Order: sequence, then C-alpha cells, then structure tokens
Amino acid sequence: MSKNLKILFVTPYSITDHGGVQNQIMVSKQYLLDKGYKVRIYSHGSTDYENYPTIKVRFNSSVSKITIACNKELLKEAINWADIIHIHEPFIPLIIWRIRTKKKIITTHHASLNNKFLHKALRLIYNSFFRSHSITSIAVSKESYLNASSLSEDAIIISNYYMSTSSYNHNKGSKEVTFVGRNEKRKGLKVFLESIDNNLVGKYKFNVITNTEKFDTKANFFIDINDSMKNEILRNTKILVAPNTKHESFGIVLLEGILNGALAVCSDLPAFKSVLGNSGIYFNTGDSKDLNSTLNELFNLNTDELWKEQYNHISKYDIENVYKDILKLYKNPF
Repeated sequence: MSKNLKILFVTPYSITDHGGVQNQIMVSKQYLLDKGYKVRIYSHGSTDYENYPTIKVRFNSSVSKITIACNKELLKEAINWADIIHIHEPFIPLIIWRIRTKKKIITTHHASLNNKFLHKALRLIYNSFFRSHSITSIAVSKESYLNASSLSEDAIIISNYYMSTSSYNHNKGSKEVTFVGRNEKRKGLKVFLESIDNNLVGKYKFNVITNTEKFDTKANFFIDINDSMKNEILRNTKILVAPNTKHESFGIVLLEGILNGALAVCSDLPAFKSVLGNSGIYFNTGDSKDLNSTLNELFNLNTDELWKEQYNHISKYDIENVYKDILKLYKNPF
C-alpha cells in the first residue's frame, strides 16, 4: 500500500474531550503518521479540519457531547483531500451531515446497542440513505456487532487497540484505588463510592477522575483533568476499578489502567470479560458489597503476579497486531 495514501478520520465527537472514541482516533493518527501515511481529522477541536462546537445529547444511558451540525464546505474540502474516509460512530455523519462521496467509506461502531428493535430502525434509516455494500463496517466487539450490522450485513469485528510507548511495571507499592469515568449511572460511580467503608479507607487511598464534583469525603475527586494528569494518577494507582453497569462494548479504560501499572478490577459485564478473559478480576455488576469484598481480598494478595497476567493477556490489543486488519481494508477496501 502506498505510503502516500491520505486517510481522513471523521467523528461527531470533539477530539479534545475524553472518551474511548477520541482515544482510538488519536492513537490511530499517531501510529499512521509514524508509518509515513498522511492523516487528518475532521471534528470539533481538530487542528486539521475543525467542525462546529458540540452539544450535550442523552443517548444509550449516557450523556455525550457531540456535533449535530457540520461545516459543509470544510467537510467537502476534507473529503476532497482524502483517499479513504474512516468514520468513527457514523450515524450522525452519514445521516445528518449527509456525507456523499464515491470514495470508499469505512465505519467503526463503538457503541453497544444490543436491542433488536433499535437495530431494525437503524437498518431502515441507513438503507434509506446508503447502499450497505458500498461501506465497510467495523464493530469493535461482539457487543457492538448488532450496531455495525445495521449498516452493513457483512460487518467485521476488529477490536480496539493501544500503542505501546515504553515498558511497564505494576505499581505494587501504591495503596491508591482509582475510578475513571463520567458521573453517570452506567459508569458505576455510585457503586464505587458505596463500596468504600471505614475498613477500606484504612487500607487504601481512593481517587475519582470524572466530569462533575460530588461531595464525598472517602475519595479525592479530579474534575475534567487532561490525559497527562490522568495518566500520572494511574501511574501511581495500585488498582483501577471499572464498576460499569451496562452498555459497554469494549472497555478501553481497562487497557489504560493496566498499561499504567494498575491492576484492573471490573464488573462482570460480557464486554469486560471478553477483553480480559481469565486474567480479569471480576465482581458482580452493580454489587458494591461484592466490590468491597474483592478489594479486601486483594489487599493481602500478591497483586504483582495478577497484574503481569493481565499485562501479558492484553498484548493482543497492541496496535501493531490489530491494525494489520485495518490496513488491509485501506489497501483493498472494496
């Protein structure tokens, strides 16, 4: 494949906000630039093609900041520049922005929408605007496959990924336990806080990295911090807790925690179990008492060995392994 290939990433999310979609786009861009490809991003906050500001939209038990409208002239300019258009979360760009091009479109679906009625509605909407065979549709997991297949019946699964930048070690000397996620029900912040009793406070120090302040003397809150500050906290974290309650398709936060040296403890959602397999440490979804028991048990265990098992397990998500399949689509997408 020619290294002169020009790849345009498009997303309705603001690239400057925190989130799994933004993480994957920025990691992809850096990886491809390092390989010598030409890459640009069309989104709010992009330094390449900056779209209009985002607004808050409630969907799928979450509140996300997305751009509903688009700068049509700038989008046209971006598409004219590109050889490949790769859209992350395509519903709004395809339907509302009305992306029209004879160039190949690749879409990546991150959201878990395992609802057959919604699937049928999406299929009807997509088919009203596009022929499914003209788009290569990617799901990041089995949980997001139904979403992806609403656009293309021959959707494929290519997992999320991370880009390794250094060697890693477990933060075994730390006593910090950290939650990362927006303050909303499906992210499980309430479950995390309710798991903390006086006994655990005597054993650990608790951190919450989120988007809104919440009065709770049992944990230190860090509000809307940047990635550099987040990773600094994670590099001093012994245990990352992901107490999510529903609608997870992958769980990039698990990889972030492990790569920064934290042992991942998570609810037993199918998506999380798919990511970590037998290396995972799970508690019953939504059960703060079970999380409490799990953290108490871990206090006296050799977490270094447990972390090494997780670290070795997630090596299959290294971008060098995963992106081979995406590059094949870029090379021969039809």
